[in-house]
Amino acid sequence: MAGNQKTGKVKKAAAKAGNKGGALKKAIELDDIYCHSEDVVVRTIEDELILVPLVAGIGSVEGEIYALDETGREIWNRMDGRKTVSEIITDLEKTYQSSERSIQSDVRGLMGELATRMLIQRRTIA
Repeated sequence: MAGNQKTGKVKKAAAKAGNKGGALKKAIELDDIYCHSEDVVVRTIEDELILVPLVAGIGSVEGEIYALDETGREIWNRMDGRKTVSEIITDLEKTYQSSERSIQSDVRGLMGELATRMLIQRRTIA
């Protein structure tokens, strides 16, 4: 986001391969609400948040794990199933000295990756 802050991109723990599955990122709308998949175990190791899919079909390749840096962790922690994407962006604007456009791009980009890999789920409000 700002200065020397890392972006919150999903990265593979074993290799820095691109989106091998060729799937397009999910479109993330500002009024959407997301929560973590119940089929993912999360642990903090050093400065990274490690996401381990428990079910085949989660992630892009069976057995992959994912690591989120500090910024990715900040975004992940705000996906509580109650806040909209817009509210998450507003929260991050208060924390980071960066433009709304930059923060919005980082948030929507990471959430698109996580949604495509089924590590997060869009919450439907009835």
